[in-house]
Amino acid sequence: RGASMSQNGFYALITSSDEYTSTVEVYNDDFELINRFNKSGYVVDVDMNNNFILITSVEVSDNHSDYIVKTNLYDFNNNKTVCDAEFISSFPISCKISSSGFFIVCKNELINYNVDTKESNTFSFNGRVISDFELTYDKAVLLLDDSGHDISYFLLSISDNSDILYETQIGSTVYDVEVCGNSICLLIEDCVLVLNSNGKKEIQLDVPVTGSRLLAYNDHTLYLCTESSAPLIDIEE
Repeated sequence: RGASMSQNGFYALITSSDEYTSTVEVYNDDFELINRFNKSGYVVDVDMNNNFILITSVEVSDNHSDYIVKTNLYDFNNNKTVCDAEFISSFPISCKISSSGFFIVCKNELINYNVDTKESNTFSFNGRVISDFELTYDKAVLLLDDSGHDISYFLLSISDNSDILYETQIGSTVYDVEVCGNSICLLIEDCVLVLNSNGKKEIQLDVPVTGSRLLAYNDHTLYLCTESSAPLIDIEE
């Protein structure tokens, strides 16, 4: 059903068993099973790094109009649970470990949870439909389809301490979103739009972008992945 891998080669697989709705199995870089997490709810996503694993599962609430979103953050170093958090929200889509806790992208909102303070901040999409998103260790970038306009998207970037880093309207079709270092890169029509604290700039492209994707290579370089090639784009030039 899903998977995640850490930088040191450990990986987690989302599956199920006869007894449990979902089971997350964790393997080391020698392909040996080192842990198993059984959940009564449906696990929608899992995220890993070298120290932690984050598991997000969902159950239907009693009123059948909301969902119970359960998250578990587990520390591999001491084999202990760091936190168990529960939210009443819309259906969860993805999760990501952050420097202060974790992000959860849901259908109608973003949840940002701080492990130390045990506080959560929720950012509503205000009726907009999520089109794309990118989660990193220090920020969440959300591309929301603003159905009130013909071709218009709303871009929202939130830091791991719940500060709004960037919010703007995009008046063109957006094919992909990627975080490259401190920049947010959007693939639109015939260019890559680069947004950061210095402002924004456009990098013109001479290849078709329909069906293409952006992939960060390092903090200032992107691959433009097309059907036949993957040229590098330096966003700092």
